[in-house]
Amino acid sequence: MWKLRARPLLTIITLELRQRVRSRGWLIGLGIWVLFLFLMTALLTAAIGTSSANPDPGNFEVLYSAITMLVIFMMLVVIPAQTSATINGDRNAGTLATLQATLVSPFEIVIGKTLAGWVTGMVFFGLALPFVFYATFSERVHPLSVALMVISTSFLMLCITAIGVGLSAWTKKPLGSVVLAYLLIVATTFISPIATGLATVAFASYSEEKVYQWDYATEIPTCQQTTNRVTHLPNQYTRWLLFPNPYVVISDFSSMGFDQSKLVGDRGRRIDHFNPEAYNILSMISGGVRYLGHEKAAKQPSYAGNECVPGQKYVEILDTGYTPPDSDIKPNELTPVWQYGAALWTLAAMFSLWGATRRLRTPVKHLPKGFRIA
Repeated sequence: MWKLRARPLLTIITLELRQRVRSRGWLIGLGIWVLFLFLMTALLTAAIGTSSANPDPGNFEVLYSAITMLVIFMMLVVIPAQTSATINGDRNAGTLATLQATLVSPFEIVIGKTLAGWVTGMVFFGLALPFVFYATFSERVHPLSVALMVISTSFLMLCITAIGVGLSAWTKKPLGSVVLAYLLIVATTFISPIATGLATVAFASYSEEKVYQWDYATEIPTCQQTTNRVTHLPNQYTRWLLFPNPYVVISDFSSMGFDQSKLVGDRGRRIDHFNPEAYNILSMISGGVRYLGHEKAAKQPSYAGNECVPGQKYVEILDTGYTPPDSDIKPNELTPVWQYGAALWTLAAMFSLWGATRRLRTPVKHLPKGFRIA
């Protein structure tokens, strides 16, 4: 059942790809895909302003981020539709029995269908890359960041394809597996940020701290002790809900390991941590998630701190003013999080492949009611 040989595997992949290429709808889909990306890129270029005579170099970062996020979203839409009906669709059509009657093992069938679906998705992704490269002409976007984005997106596509094949093996109808695959995408992409925010607010704690501030109720302000409320957010515990988010994994992986300001000159921006001056949205997503794991992010005071000391006269600060304490977080204090999301997606993909292989094994002792073996 667990045999994996090169020749049978190549045969399954070839059969799957030939079946897709012969379909006219697949070619029409490729054409619509390219046309859609062309129109969206043109609209984004006009809206952001990179097509003007002297565009702001930072606009290219915005354009690159917008196009990349659009491509990732569209891939999350295309992959489940391409792979979530590969097994139950063949089973309902009566063509799966032909493969199961041969010497091809169930594991080879599952891996072959997974790789074929991944190759199909990579065709869509490859056609989208020229639009991503268009935004890298500015010095603000380094090629290494683009390369890491391509690697991480390809990896997630493979994991999602494997999960789609697993759902296809365990559900009776193709519609059911497609719906489940889309529910998984919606949960990890859109529900996870909402759940993180709600959980952070729901489990927040509060405390009171004594501070010294100026009391302006009198003619000459005096330094008085007051009580202020401090909010403690459980960011270190709730941010785990964001780790499987595809945008978090891709953003954090493509922003790791190098300082762009040292590679592209004075106009470059550091992208390996959160930089409020940067225009790269992916970098801001990465830095934001990393920031949530820092201990300083958990304490959200509702005041500026101690404004004075007991016994201090108000005249002493009239000319100097008050400067709040420096609470900036250094870049080396932020740790990457992409490995956690990648591990979760890998485990889900491996479990899906294992379950699909178990479902295709023959002979079978027990079958669910109304479930056909082939």
